[in-house]
Amino acid sequence: MGTTRKSVPLRDEEIAALERIADPDSPERAALVRLTHTFAQASPAESVIMQTLVSLGVKAVKDEMEAAAYEELAAAADDEDRAYEAAVRSRGRRRRSSVGRGEE
Repeated sequence: MGTTRKSVPLRDEEIAALERIADPDSPERAALVRLTHTFAQASPAESVIMQTLVSLGVKAVKDEMEAAAYEELAAAADDEDRAYEAAVRSRGRRRRSSVGRGEE
């Protein structure tokens, strides 16, 4: 996969946020470290920080799409679907409860 550079217009508040994230002692940097498990000791270039923020945004969009798909699936389920799912879960509980007792 290739790398490309894009020119991205940033507002003053976004530039200020990037500056805060670049500061290793800022709460914003601590939040980025918690979200990405990176940059704890490093002093990354601004472009690396921006790429990381874009990646986080892409992940947030994918997560939202997945949540919406699950909500749509749940909304489409009818009583028969719910009864089937309950029966399957119940069967799994019975199997797990008999494990180790020589029962099947």
